[in-house]
Formats: sequence, structure tokens, C-alpha cells
Amino acid sequence: MRLVKESVIYPLPEEQDIAEMEFSFRIQLPNAYKEFLKHYNGCTVIDSTPLTIINKRCEIERFLGIIKNFVSILMVCMILVAAKLL
Repeated sequence: MRLVKESVIYPLPEEQDIAEMEFSFRIQLPNAYKEFLKHYNGCTVIDSTPLTIINKRCEIERFLGIIKNFVSILMVCMILVAAKLL
């Protein structure tokens, strides 16, 4: 699988950033995906291999990354939405 280098999301997350995301979403990411995030943090795929799941074909076009301090950004967004609702 080849990746578009310009689509890598910077800054790359550190172990603590990934741990915060896992804690906030109450999930545990596989170690291989954590390593992927630390090196690429999401990117666009040039040529992916189509996947077949229960007679349906799909293709991965992009891997999502995380944004540093995303909890703070999420809180600001929630406050702005709440302010609009009031």
C-alpha cells in the first residue's frame, strides 16, 4: 500500500496523546495501529487493495489520525454548540 506523503497529519502524536484519546473514547487501539499513528497519523492511500466483506467490496481511501490536545478542542466545540443552543 502506498501513501500520499503530503497527506500525513502533523504534528505526529506521542504515546501520551494516543493514551488520552483511548481514555476519552474508552477504547484500546491495537499496538500496530498506535505505531502507525506515531509515524503517519492518518493519510490518504494511493492504491489500496479492495476488501470483500460479506459479498460487499470496499476500499480504504484514508486513514484517520488524531489531533494533539483534541480533548481541549472538543471541549471548545461543545461549549460553542451549547452557546448556540441557548
